[in-house]
Amino acid sequence: MIEIFTPGEPSGVKFPDLLEIAQQKPATKRYYENTNDLALLAGSLFIGIARLHAFHNANKRTAFGAACMFLRLNGYELIVGTGAALDLAESVVKDHTITAEEVGDWIYCNVVESDAAELDRGDPIIYEKVLAPIYRSSDQ
Repeated sequence: MIEIFTPGEPSGVKFPDLLEIAQQKPATKRYYENTNDLALLAGSLFIGIARLHAFHNANKRTAFGAACMFLRLNGYELIVGTGAALDLAESVVKDHTITAEEVGDWIYCNVVESDAAELDRGDPIIYEKVLAPIYRSSDQ
């Protein structure tokens, strides 16, 4: 998507080990804190990807997209505008005192139940409904 919406910018994973750490954050939080709070788990994923900067570019957009996809796959949909989410991501990156709990509270206030059945693997709806709006709005 970087090639489509921001051509010329570097793309891809820069630090695979940091990406692995970021994507494991929800599982680690679930295990060690014995929680099934999906907003909190999505918040930990959001913070992990946004702060660890595993990608050459688009870390904040990817953090938002990953949190959205995590929620959708678990039966919820984030109903906040992309601009607000990217503002949150910017704050998370600049202010390391913002916690996964605070991001989870923000997510909790901005989700609705959703039918994850429409997200059949390989279905273009994943791109069209979840990921493309993130990249389109970042250009405005």
